[in-house]
Amino acid sequence: MKIRIEEATKTPLLKQQNVAAYARVSVDTDASEHSLSNQVEFYSSYIKKKPMWTFVGVYADEGFSGTKANRPGFQNLLRDCEKGKIDIILCKSISRFARNTIILLETTRHLKKLGINVWFEKENLWSISPEGEFLLTVLASFAQEESRSISENIRWRINANYKLGKCHSHVLLGYRWEGDDIHIVEEEAAIVRLIFSLYLAGHSPQQIEKILADRGIKSRNGYPIKYHHIWKTLRMEQYSGNCTLRKTYCVDFMKHKYVKNNGQADSFYVTESHPPIIDLETWKRTQTEISRREMLGVKARQNAQFSSFSGNVYCAECGCKYSRRSLKNYHVWKCRGKIEGRNCLSQNVPEDVLFALSADVLGRDEFDENDFNEQVERVLVKKPLTLIFVMRDGRRIEKTWQCRTSNSKYWGYDNVKDHNDCRSDKEQVYVS
Repeated sequence: MKIRIEEATKTPLLKQQNVAAYARVSVDTDASEHSLSNQVEFYSSYIKKKPMWTFVGVYADEGFSGTKANRPGFQNLLRDCEKGKIDIILCKSISRFARNTIILLETTRHLKKLGINVWFEKENLWSISPEGEFLLTVLASFAQEESRSISENIRWRINANYKLGKCHSHVLLGYRWEGDDIHIVEEEAAIVRLIFSLYLAGHSPQQIEKILADRGIKSRNGYPIKYHHIWKTLRMEQYSGNCTLRKTYCVDFMKHKYVKNNGQADSFYVTESHPPIIDLETWKRTQTEISRREMLGVKARQNAQFSSFSGNVYCAECGCKYSRRSLKNYHVWKCRGKIEGRNCLSQNVPEDVLFALSADVLGRDEFDENDFNEQVERVLVKKPLTLIFVMRDGRRIEKTWQCRTSNSKYWGYDNVKDHNDCRSDKEQVYVS
């Protein structure tokens, strides 16, 4: 057997490559900005100098950790790779690309399937190479451990500052940080004091939101102050000049997951840590009022006569309480069991029916909240179209009503005749 080897005489033609670069800095500082701009400038110039390379762009992330994949620039880079716009990616180092071993390997494997090569300058390594994945696994593990070490060092420094009573920087309406010192901004502090005074005067956060909007008062960024921001403001002890440090703590440095500290980690309460906007007595009265209203629930609302029904209306079918529901032009009370999807065939009760029948039971022309609370222990909703008033003196009074025929199916019946057949002419209330 004879074997003849014919040596190749032609060199394969090199095709034009679309090349992009990825740059990242994790800390938002002037030095980092300079570093990021240097990376962008260097790679832009470097790629353009190569005659066989076509410059696609530099994808960059600033202030994002390499332990997570949901970085805007990084995700844009991957999307353009999947669209076939890129053949080669340049990156300064593995740690700039990813500090998470799983993310690095999954990403480079995905890019390899797309035929895309990644060049890591510091490690002098191509991702598509015989030794590429092995070295990437080892080097990525080092990058991940380096991230863990950085996280532990930062945690130690923060903990040391906490022990010294040093508050971390926070953005609050009424305050500004100047270096390590915090100062009151009087124009904004006046808004904070107004919120506290309105709440202690009996207004709800929703009402305070409307008052502030009517007066043209906005947040430090020029946006309307919403009721949930008002709730947070009322609970913030920082406005009293005191501060609790480490209300939350990190349970996973890789995912940057923070949870509420319920005693799992040390916390620190610092008194007189900064100038107060609200005196401590006012802040304490506000917290007491918040607790009082939470105990009362809906009954804490001003001018809300319907609060008499909260917690006092029950379903005779399943025993659950009834809750108030707002529809387009009216309100109804609905069984919670039915709301939660249980097999309950109870009926909804229009709110004006509750008012009308309650006034009738009490012998009044109009509903009286105090009279109702004194005489009625609870109300049972029974099919068909019946309310049973259980009085505090032991009596049980049944009242029925005629439904709105246009909404007969909504109230629990499929035809109007069922309603008319179940009426009691003796104690019937017609609802217009």
